[in-house]
Amino acid sequence: MSGAEDAAAAPILELAVDPDGGRPSGLRVLPDGRVESRFGGDSWTEQWRYEAGALAALRRAVADADSPPLDSRYEREGGVSHPTRIVWKLRTPTRSTTVTVEKYAPGLVPPLDRLYQRIYELRPDDGGSSVWRVRVGDRVVERVLNCEPASVPQLTPLVAALFDPGGGADGRAVEGGGKPLVEIEWRTSGRTTERTVVHSDGRNVSVRDGAEHEERRYSAAEVEAIVRAIDAVGWASLPDPVC
Repeated sequence: MSGAEDAAAAPILELAVDPDGGRPSGLRVLPDGRVESRFGGDSWTEQWRYEAGALAALRRAVADADSPPLDSRYEREGGVSHPTRIVWKLRTPTRSTTVTVEKYAPGLVPPLDRLYQRIYELRPDDGGSSVWRVRVGDRVVERVLNCEPASVPQLTPLVAALFDPGGGADGRAVEGGGKPLVEIEWRTSGRTTERTVVHSDGRNVSVRDGAEHEERRYSAAEVEAIVRAIDAVGWASLPDPVC
């Protein structure tokens, strides 16, 4: 394959997420509109495909994110417990950019935050959904989401507590039993592709293709933050589906 053909086949964007203590993951968008993801050493798996109009809009979003040009490296100041590194690769007809974000936090690089949100805003309506089962006191509440969970204001603190925890610095282990606090079924076109199960003893389990993978265990402080976020949602006021 020639250099020109290589460039034509290269992803429009690709990101690699490497969390300290967790399984690395990746997402990429190919020129034909296919969106693929992978976890750990797994092969790339198609998640959805953009129609022509959405793909054109995403190309514009990629160009906008890098205008003015992004720096090659960003890093949050200060010490961070369990930091996450994200590497972005963006490609437009005139420019290819690689950006490394160390110790990621929302708001550190706003153009990339907006681009990440745009990836999911442009997704086909049947491209992805999730079913959330959450323990509230002694009962389990279930809600269906046909949108990105972080786009629901009531769920934003819970999403942050689950996927961007910041309370692990004390390193305290969790005492007591291990009932599930949160179980999330991630679906693509109605098919469950992965389950995330967070237990009250701090265990964080991902289930994919029938195999369980234990992710980085939450500390006592992180579990407490998850419980507080669950209690603050106001589940009775959320419709079903939520979005």
